Amino acid sequence: TPHRQLELDRQLQVRLQEPGDPVAHSSRCYSAATCDQIWLALRLAIAQLLAPPETPCILDDALVCFDDARMGRALELLRQLAQQRQILLFTCQTRERDYLAGHKNVTVLTL
Repeated sequence: TPHRQLELDRQLQVRLQEPGDPVAHSSRCYSAATCDQIWLALRLAIAQLLAPPETPCILDDALVCFDDARMGRALELLRQLAQQRQILLFTCQTRERDYLAGHKNVTVLTL
């Protein structure tokens, strides 16, 4: 769902305002998957703004609550971002590995 506004306060509490709703709501009102999507977007934005390009972006189970369609879109975004910075994605699932199988310039390590 597109949001009109996202607020992040000094205590790292997130509030979202949806189109047509005059009130911003705490991220606690949203599903775990939506919250994970918010935090992934925030981490990627902060890395883009503050970290030098040679600094890798390390993500640990960042997609675990995503459904398969959103996971696919997130992995495509991470593949694009990996052209500018190294992305390390740690996960306990195999679906990310399965999705990325056969893509060029992607190394998947299974432990």
